Amino acid sequence: MLSTKDGKPLTIGEAHRQAQNDLVKGNVIGYDVEGKPIKESDLTSNRLQYALLGDPAMPLNVPTLKVVVDSVNGISTSDASAKAMLKAGMVARIDGHIEGNEAFNGKRFQGTDNLPTERWHK
Repeated sequence: MLSTKDGKPLTIGEAHRQAQNDLVKGNVIGYDVEGKPIKESDLTSNRLQYALLGDPAMPLNVPTLKVVVDSVNGISTSDASAKAMLKAGMVARIDGHIEGNEAFNGKRFQGTDNLPTERWHK
């Protein structure tokens, strides 16, 4: 859904239309061991039980800047021979930058962020 058409982000109405069509045609939910796509579709009346709330002509807000990770725990990501080891529950420092930062009218983005992660149990 977060794609562009002719270099412009899709409108909310177009994304809604594509989502409804995907329900009928079938979404690729994975691939089998031979690499063939596994599709799942919804042909029940439930696929019609949602509606678009909002202006269908409004474009989706798609991020245009690219976040680049420079290092993890001081280990550079440009060094192919070095690998950062992350373990469950540990605190890691990830350094990076935003490409296209000039979009902020000469103001550089600086700051920190907490990126919480969760354990997934099966």
